[in-house]
Amino acid sequence: MVIFLFATSLAQLLPITIGFGLFTAPMMPLIDNSVLVMLGEQRAHYGRIRLWGAIGWGVVGMVGGILVDQWGLRSSFLSFLVIMGALFLVAR
Repeated sequence: MVIFLFATSLAQLLPITIGFGLFTAPMMPLIDNSVLVMLGEQRAHYGRIRLWGAIGWGVVGMVGGILVDQWGLRSSFLSFLVIMGALFLVAR
């Protein structure tokens, strides 16, 4: 995601976007599978987890819009980097 900060033209942005898409596309199915494995016999709770994920996505989307409005588009990429770094630490 940090590479997006250095793209200055469409010719640079296109391969970055394609690479990002290729590497992130399998993430959601893998995450969903991991959640179902962790739930085990309590798979009925999967909907609750997805609901809170959607609520979190909506809240972060709104906050991200405010950040972009206040500090420009670069703030969204930097915010993504910080949040993903924090999630990496939690996952470890």
